[in-house]
Amino acid sequence: MDGRTAHRVEWTCVALVVAAAAAAFYFVTRPSDHQPQVSVDLLPIADGARRVDTFVDCSKVNSLAYFTHNPCETFVLVRGSASGSAKALLRSESATLRGDGWVHPTLRPMADYDDVSSAMAPLQDSWVAPGSKVCAYIATARSGVRAEGKQFLPFDHADDPAGLLTFYNAARAARSGDVLWVRLRSKQMTQPGACSASKSSASN
Repeated sequence: MDGRTAHRVEWTCVALVVAAAAAAFYFVTRPSDHQPQVSVDLLPIADGARRVDTFVDCSKVNSLAYFTHNPCETFVLVRGSASGSAKALLRSESATLRGDGWVHPTLRPMADYDDVSSAMAPLQDSWVAPGSKVCAYIATARSGVRAEGKQFLPFDHADDPAGLLTFYNAARAARSGDVLWVRLRSKQMTQPGACSASKSSASN
């Protein structure tokens, strides 16, 4: 084998290794059809309100190694038709949640769950479904944009899907109206206690 042929073989091997690594990375990080999703149907909606935008994030950040069972998270914008303001809609939504058995968690979760330096979410904006089937951060669109945007801007296209930025921009455009920001997650996507009902909440 002459030097030129050996060089070609060497580069061919390198190309095969790179291709194999790229393929392995794709299969490890691609969204899985088996990733559990939190259905928007689990979220009670206040009378007169409706879901106007939904984004389900099954991105590679979730599917890579961060959370057990690689669950997806669901973002929802809820608009009221007769509430008059976002705060009035939030009060109505909170009453609806309580009526359906939702309670506040034991611990205040991060408003931005991905950013450990983020401010803690107020307990009144943090909810747990009956049986801890799903936990939620529910706030006015203005508050949601302010809290969640800590990690979204500048937007990291390597970590977050483009649909998340589209949703965020829709929330920014709607933040002056009677619109709520909702982030639904399964229990395993939060720190212990952030999706578990407190005794005081459960007894109310």
